[in-house]
Amino acid sequence: KRKEKEKNFYFNDTATTEIYTLSLHDALPISKVGVNYGLFSNELCNVECDDFPGIIDAFEFFKKFGHRKIATFWENPALTIEEKPRRCHIQDVYELTGLPYDERYIWKQNFSEFQHDAAIGQAIEYWLSLPEPPTAIFSIGDTYVPCIYEHLKEKRIKLPEEMSIIGFDNEPLGNDLRPKLTTVNKPIAEMVKRAIGVLLEQISNRECRSDLKILVKPDLIIRES
Repeated sequence: KRKEKEKNFYFNDTATTEIYTLSLHDALPISKVGVNYGLFSNELCNVECDDFPGIIDAFEFFKKFGHRKIATFWENPALTIEEKPRRCHIQDVYELTGLPYDERYIWKQNFSEFQHDAAIGQAIEYWLSLPEPPTAIFSIGDTYVPCIYEHLKEKRIKLPEEMSIIGFDNEPLGNDLRPKLTTVNKPIAEMVKRAIGVLLEQISNRECRSDLKILVKPDLIIRES
């Protein structure tokens, strides 16, 4: 009887990692394909969202509507694009979009999605106290946006008339917010499709590759914010 071998399919969405194991009757070495598993991983073939073009699209959209003073929450700003795409050098975003870079609009603080309320409140308090407050905010994740909305509405800031918001990830909550959230969509379905294709190809060719990194470009979902 041939020994069963496992083919592993990894899926990582924000804080949750789930592992799907397909047991196949084939005497092949273990083949691993990850989806959004992180470019830092050298242990498996990975299909990843190329966050940087999505951030550029968001800033270009702000620019199209006349925004020049754009604020953002930026975790661990020292990391490079290669190390973690969404936490690239924020200066690059402003430079490539032709927007003025102003340190006052960049809130550099690490916080988890479960411990961010105070930091967001402090940032908004500070930004609104500036002689020239920002007119737009880019959030590195949709999960932070409800808190951003709450603090802005407490300050009687009208959305989007006085402050425009763009998020990232296209989480389901974006459609429930008022105004509905404009956000950068991470194309999970396309990423999974590409990953399954790579996995089946590896099985067919009886080979395992851990050096293959596939980047899928996100797109901007335009709503109301």
